[in-house]
Amino acid sequence: YNTNLEIRASVNLLRTLIWAGASSLAHRGGVIHLDESWMLEKSDPQVLDEVGRLMRSWAVSLWLYTQKATPHLEMGLKSYLSRALIGHLKSPTEARAALDLFEYHNPAIVERITAPKFIADGRVKNPLALHAQFDEDADGNSHATRGSIFYYIDLKNRAVPTEVKLSEEFLYLASSTPEVVAKRKAEQERLARANAEASAA
Repeated sequence: YNTNLEIRASVNLLRTLIWAGASSLAHRGGVIHLDESWMLEKSDPQVLDEVGRLMRSWAVSLWLYTQKATPHLEMGLKSYLSRALIGHLKSPTEARAALDLFEYHNPAIVERITAPKFIADGRVKNPLALHAQFDEDADGNSHATRGSIFYYIDLKNRAVPTEVKLSEEFLYLASSTPEVVAKRKAEQERLARANAEASAA
């Protein structure tokens, strides 16, 4: 158990937020989403056990998001995890740890999870990669031709490749590329001017 004061304060805050969220969602079929959940590795194992039991008794689901599965494996969270969505991971160690959390051992799936987006020195899209696939139209606009692939591990411990394809509208609004950001900003400014002119009329 890490005794560093700053880390302990952060973990205690995280614990309080989880408990408060679970309390407000108790017996309502609620879900708490926790990003960067590897932070839980700094917690006292007893605290994790209490949180797990609390969630189960209140019928609240806790969804954990992380790119580091090894801490969860080392913490002994296997008994609390029921389902998973495993997308692309660069590290074979993390890919194996993610599958080990569900007692699922398949070297072929590890290779697929870690498959690079491009092959042939970056000239060719890798059809085995789990990344979303995009093509450009004549105007240079990018369009998704295939969504990201995740391995969904269900309650019966089956790993099923599942496509998650987000809408073009969402991808446009979520994009952080300079060209798209500039285009969104121009549209917002144009809309603001139009609203100001309409209000003045």
